[in-house]
Amino acid sequence: MRLALTRAAWNGLAVSTGGVPLLAQLQNNSEKQMTCSNGGNDRDRARFCEIREQSLPSIGRLSIDASPNGGATVKGWLRGDVLVRARVEASDETEGAAANMASRVMIDGSGGQVRAAGPEAANNSWWSVSYEIFVPQSTDVTLKTRNGGLTISDVRGQVHFDTLNGGVHLKGCRRGERRDRERRN
Repeated sequence: MRLALTRAAWNGLAVSTGGVPLLAQLQNNSEKQMTCSNGGNDRDRARFCEIREQSLPSIGRLSIDASPNGGATVKGWLRGDVLVRARVEASDETEGAAANMASRVMIDGSGGQVRAAGPEAANNSWWSVSYEIFVPQSTDVTLKTRNGGLTISDVRGQVHFDTLNGGVHLKGCRRGERRDRERRN
């Protein structure tokens, strides 16, 4: 049987263990790792890729929708703002057409939500957006992907995620409560 959907909720709690606060065990992630060279490829078509960045004020919670074809990495850091790095990729018959398609992809980072919208894919052309997002470590995070993986590191707020056809990697997240639901096709 193939696992089609995994949903889980993690409630991170800041607690002390042996006199050492959990916060001291978290890493201050500030290294930008996402590049266009570590993205996908399309051997039969021309590809265009660019990294876009925007800083957002932190409101204590962030909802990220990387659907339909992107993944998301969320990293807790010690700063008080949010940095959204988006890798926008597009593929089409020529590099110019792929660049044109990518230029029509808009990323909305308003109201505590991050999501992308773009043109309809046609004739084997496509676009995707993957995220590398740095948040204050106490941020509550909700993530959604359809065809991409999720990585969450050093976040101690509540973390909720919903993914279809993507792996999940958690690092430095304190598990308080976990609820899983699987749906099989």
